[in-house]
Amino acid sequence: MESAINSALTKGGRIVDLAYAAIVHQLGITQRFFPQGFGRLDLIDFHEDVRTFQTWPPAHFSQQLPWRKLVEDSYGGHGYKVFKASFRTPCQGRVYDALPPESRTAHAMLIMPDKPAEGAPCVVHLAATGDHGYTRRTHLGLPLVQQGIATLALESPYYGERKPHYQQGAKLLHVSDLLLLGRATIEESLLLLYWLGQAGHERLGMCGLSMGGVHANMVASLYPGAVALTPLLSPRSAAGAYCSGALYHATAWSQIVADLQRQEEQVLAAMQHAGRGSELMGRARWWVDSRTQQQKAEAAAAQQREEERAAENAAADASREVQAAAHAAAVQAASRAETDGAAGGRASGGRGRQAAGAGPSGTSGVAEDGQHAEASSSFQWQAVGRWAGSVSRKLRDDMGQVERLERGHQHEAAVARLHAVLETYTDVTRFPKPRRTDAAVIVGAQQDAYVSPQSILELQQHLAGSEVRWVPGGHVTSFLLHHRSFRQAIIDSLDKLAQPPPLATAAQ
Repeated sequence: MESAINSALTKGGRIVDLAYAAIVHQLGITQRFFPQGFGRLDLIDFHEDVRTFQTWPPAHFSQQLPWRKLVEDSYGGHGYKVFKASFRTPCQGRVYDALPPESRTAHAMLIMPDKPAEGAPCVVHLAATGDHGYTRRTHLGLPLVQQGIATLALESPYYGERKPHYQQGAKLLHVSDLLLLGRATIEESLLLLYWLGQAGHERLGMCGLSMGGVHANMVASLYPGAVALTPLLSPRSAAGAYCSGALYHATAWSQIVADLQRQEEQVLAAMQHAGRGSELMGRARWWVDSRTQQQKAEAAAAQQREEERAAENAAADASREVQAAAHAAAVQAASRAETDGAAGGRASGGRGRQAAGAGPSGTSGVAEDGQHAEASSSFQWQAVGRWAGSVSRKLRDDMGQVERLERGHQHEAAVARLHAVLETYTDVTRFPKPRRTDAAVIVGAQQDAYVSPQSILELQQHLAGSEVRWVPGGHVTSFLLHHRSFRQAIIDSLDKLAQPPPLATAAQ
């Protein structure tokens, strides 16, 4: 029976994903993502992040969080307590100022087993796209009290209690809102890991579903200690889901096209700056590096100069290619219209001349000649009128085709630009590798229309020594039906963390 269910899920999971996306997004039931375009990409500054986390713990991290007990109960004979904390987000400066007022207060829920396992393991669970509240993550994490594992669920900015009053559901208004959400989630998660360490939790883990898994990867990358990592149905970056996956139809492309036309230079400048910063972050582990500050500064300056040149050249090349493709298509369409119009003119003109000289010889009288001339002239003008109308219609059709091609290329350029933006800001391989990549257990869905298997495998390649497990079905069905597999992956990643690291991992 179980085999039959798995077979049905494997075959139908992708269909369910696409059907869900079509019903929810394409029928206009909800607003699309990013209806106000790119926003301010310069709000996210990886150079600033490197400075923020250069020392551990960051000076502004608080050692105390205001936990209050909500519930005391038992599950499967294992007692547990539920606590909740609300605190000012640790984000500072421009990130804090850019967050909506509702998102500046962070909220987290902690499920503590009465009898914790050795090392008091605790896993921080991060939210998937559109995951309001704690229900989905507490449903996943609460049964782990049977293994003595605590669960800490962080409410993401823009979701649940932190949703701004003007936002419809989970549909962020700007691309920069997605980046701010991630940036705040990362720093808040690092604060929670720091607090857990201070509170005596020795075995720590990061877990996240879908986009939450991307953020969990980034947190594990920036945390100076060893953590278990469990990305569930999580891509290498957000680019694929929005630009070619099921969320493609949930994206407000017409508004992104219009916004790109208004501020393409600003988008390119922000990408160049972010690209240099993310490369710097990816290659430098400031908090575990034994070099002197002077050596660090010299190495960073040289590296930044090299990366600046490379990023500028790459961005310029990409921009020229997009513009060249659009112009080439427009020129080709205009050329075709002109050629077709000229050919029509020659054919009609030839018929007109033949008609004008076709009077029979030996006609009698001036009046008859005049009548023939008048009839011939009338026929000639009718032919000219028909030809002009035909050419006019042809030109209108061809100009419409040019406009459609131009719009099509503008759309393609916008998709390419959004893809490049999300690759720049959300690609986990741009971040340092976590200290214990061997303690990562990745779970992918075989028929996922949101996250491609290729993206899962790219993530595994980045996390050297990690393990990939596959569940049958798609993104949506796996959310609903594979909690047992997800929990086992969490348990196993914590068990791996408890073991001595392989020599290859220890040498990183």
